[in-house]
Amino acid sequence: MTLNGVTNTSTSSTIVLMEPNGSYTFSVSTTNPAYGPSAATSTFTVKGAAQSVSVSFTPLTFTVTFTETGLPSGTTWYINLSDGKSLSSTSTTITVSLTNGTYNYTASSSGYKQKTGSITLNDNSVTVTVAFEKLSTVTPAKPVSYLVYVLIGVIVATIVIASAVVLMTRKK
Repeated sequence: MTLNGVTNTSTSSTIVLMEPNGSYTFSVSTTNPAYGPSAATSTFTVKGAAQSVSVSFTPLTFTVTFTETGLPSGTTWYINLSDGKSLSSTSTTITVSLTNGTYNYTASSSGYKQKTGSITLNDNSVTVTVAFEKLSTVTPAKPVSYLVYVLIGVIVATIVIASAVVLMTRKK
């Protein structure tokens, strides 16, 4: 807490100051990178009695934008984060607010290869591009029709008979 140019620190939840009557503006900060004050500056007035001023801190959040490529327009896709958040969209982006830290993610969509990765937030917003690739599908070979086997048999039989006729006519 800074009041009248003097910084006062504490490792507990309280700072006690003795100030004469008057109006004061103070600023608040923290060394914890995961939190920030709800209001960076505030005021209070002393009028002959002790004053108590509450200050609250909230987790700092940063925007993570996942942008997909490779999916047909309107296709549903999903992002699952290691903190338990599960998100989905049919547009090309999914946006989420997260606190500082490292998060693993899995991106998926039916018929496409899953994509995994990791993001680290350190007082910054991040954009992640997810390039989906269609799963390769193996098309089973079409069964050979029995007519093909009959045709091959007829051709082989014709060759055998023709060969036998040629051999018999040569022996005469």
